Amino acid sequence: MVIGINQDAYRVDKANWQIYNGLASGVGTLNGDGLPAVSFRCAVTISAVAGHADCAGSITIGSETLTFIAAGKKTTTTFLSALPAISCTGLDCNVLVEAITTGGTPILKETATAIKCRFMNTQKAFMDSLGAWTQSQAIADTTDSNCNIGDVFRFNSTDYNIGQITCFINSTGEETYRRLYLR
Repeated sequence: MVIGINQDAYRVDKANWQIYNGLASGVGTLNGDGLPAVSFRCAVTISAVAGHADCAGSITIGSETLTFIAAGKKTTTTFLSALPAISCTGLDCNVLVEAITTGGTPILKETATAIKCRFMNTQKAFMDSLGAWTQSQAIADTTDSNCNIGDVFRFNSTDYNIGQITCFINSTGEETYRRLYLR
């Protein structure tokens, strides 16, 4: 461990809120992220996977039935506040059911992973991925090698986007820590 990397922070991952992702034969057992805290609709994407390519059929979510003639994506119109009963007829393919807002945008599920850092409330100019000069709001050192450009870094309840990373490598070629330039 690098000396001084002893402050608490979080690497925050955000992804679409999944209610189910698996074969059509298993939709009766929901395996996703649980229940969103707001009213929602469902976006259903069906796709062929190895050995399961029959994408013609229907899926019933609550009281609403969506009919597919081929792989694709459809959304429900009914507003839900509880996990719906889901069943399929005629489908032998992968089914992805995601929660979306009543307006149709994805609901993001946030996962915060605790990491250690050394936070420095300092600024540095750097060139972003588009070649434009920009300035960081802060810098943090961490031994978490999963932090990447564009990720969200949370320190003291403030979210920063990682704009640039410098990796520090020891004499044996192993990464000892990363310096994150935060925006």
